[in-house]
Amino acid sequence: CVHFEGSLLAHRVEFGRSFIFTDSMTQPSVVTDMEIIGRGSQGVSYTGTVDGVQEKCVIKVIECADLNYANLLFQQLMKLKELDHKNIIVPSDVYITWKEDSSIVAVNVIYPFFPAPCTLEHIIAEKIENHSSFTVSEIQRAVGQLVDALSFAFNHSLLHLNLKPSNIFVFNEQFMVRDFGLP
Repeated sequence: CVHFEGSLLAHRVEFGRSFIFTDSMTQPSVVTDMEIIGRGSQGVSYTGTVDGVQEKCVIKVIECADLNYANLLFQQLMKLKELDHKNIIVPSDVYITWKEDSSIVAVNVIYPFFPAPCTLEHIIAEKIENHSSFTVSEIQRAVGQLVDALSFAFNHSLLHLNLKPSNIFVFNEQFMVRDFGLP
């Protein structure tokens, strides 16, 4: 493994539907039972299970144009990982990987898994389908929690550049933001 500008370049070895992430600091992390759950503007998201955790997680793989961009993204994600706010979903781990056979550099972000329907996008679709609407108190709670989370991130020099209903998660009446759409 090689270190570049404070980031960790790990090797990703693919075995069928499993990935092994290795670095010089820890034991390999094995992600098994991977299934694609979505493709977005920033990359492909998978569900899987991280070895030793036994809980389902989301792995977002963001292919980068070059190592410089991967390093920039890695540094921003590491800042995000340090945030402690109940309405911000932070990555549990971040890796930079390099696929030797194609020279593709990717940033891999591991997030906790939330069962569907858990995004605001799904909830809005259900409301439309059922011809119902949000109550005033639901809207006030959502706006208050989201403004609080975004203000907190801003005060830590992070901006959410991709705020949309699919990046807002709702769990136990808490509205939480994820996928900051970093530069």
